[in-house]
Amino acid sequence: MDIYRKLKAPVCVQVEITSACNCRCSHCYNYWRPLDEKPQYMTKEVADKLIDVIYENEIKKVCLTGGEPFLNFDMFRYLTKKLQEIKVSVSTNTNLSAVSDEYLDFALQHNLRILTTVMGADAITHDGMTNAKGSFNRTVDSIKSCIAKKNDVMVNIVVSKAISSKVYDIASFVARLGVKHIFVSVVICPEYAVGTDKEFLFTFNEDDVAEILNSLLDVRDDYNVDIGTITTFPLCSLAKVRDITPFMNRRCVAGRSELGINFEGKVSRCPQSGDYIGDLMIEDFKTIWAKADCTTSDSLPDVCISCPLFKMCSGGCRVSAKSAFGLWNAIDPKANPNNIDAVIGNIKSHFKNLPVNEVSGYCRKESFGSIFIRSDGNYVLLDKYFTSEELSSNDEMKRDISSYFIPIVLLENECKINQDCSLCELHDVCYTIHNCR
Repeated sequence: MDIYRKLKAPVCVQVEITSACNCRCSHCYNYWRPLDEKPQYMTKEVADKLIDVIYENEIKKVCLTGGEPFLNFDMFRYLTKKLQEIKVSVSTNTNLSAVSDEYLDFALQHNLRILTTVMGADAITHDGMTNAKGSFNRTVDSIKSCIAKKNDVMVNIVVSKAISSKVYDIASFVARLGVKHIFVSVVICPEYAVGTDKEFLFTFNEDDVAEILNSLLDVRDDYNVDIGTITTFPLCSLAKVRDITPFMNRRCVAGRSELGINFEGKVSRCPQSGDYIGDLMIEDFKTIWAKADCTTSDSLPDVCISCPLFKMCSGGCRVSAKSAFGLWNAIDPKANPNNIDAVIGNIKSHFKNLPVNEVSGYCRKESFGSIFIRSDGNYVLLDKYFTSEELSSNDEMKRDISSYFIPIVLLENECKINQDCSLCELHDVCYTIHNCR
């Protein structure tokens, strides 16, 4: 049974340009790579094939990752320049501890969106998580350089049990650096720890999640910063979070609007998954995209599909489900369907009027109309295609673009918040019309 509208291509691809990393974070999904394994680097042949695929399929967003992407700086620079020439938005996920002034200046001069990671308010804590002495100071210095040069750097706090009680201290430290966008993510148990005495370090219950997210809410209130999560939480796991709304705008998009591509050109539904579904170098991309299809009921547990929160939730993280239960369509281990009514009440009591959707961006034709890829990184489905000229010059259309919104979710699923989507203040976080970056 179809649940989501099928796009002709992903909106975004995350591209691993090297397996090399200067850190050895114990929670990393690449941690299984043997210490003596020779680092791999994307070649120009793979990069050129990737660029052709991105151009031919109108993929408008690329995130350069690793390993640590700056350890393959020649390829980082090559891809950034080539992709921006074809009007693709380029961002990077980096630990910012392996960048020289030259490398960072290049990223800043090319206006890359930068997401980095901080895991401590001091060197002892952070370096203990990265297993790389000096990484904290180098990362902090790079963050300061970004802020000094007006780059809106974003910081993600990756949380394992070892630092779950320190989120306020870490986030407030980051806020005092001048960072305005602070996120948290809780780790997914890496393969090496499953079934061992270390697994508890990567296992979170409702109380753990509430402690982490409520701490971030405190930082929001104390420092007036934008907050969110990189983790795809099932909403029913957030019953003890005092205000859920800042954490609703992150959903699983694997195989629906996003793919991961590694340094060899191998493709996965999610960059955190080692399950490759195709190879750009030997297969047609449309064939690979068809294999990635997560738009049907087969990709989710029945309990999620029938949930009244499903449109705003998407069922949590598929990689977490597979890590815990061995199946892509298993229930997210953090989910608790008994909390649904409490979560609905929380949303109703906290949601606020949100800004009007941006109308700057790019429309890509689809079988149902178009997908409007907004300049802020989000997207909306429309029942009509607009040219760039129409988007930029038609003031009446700008004011009334909401009349063209159509649902992403095809399944009939009664909304318990507001029956009239066009009048609902949750329009910007609801999966009926919207999806996260």
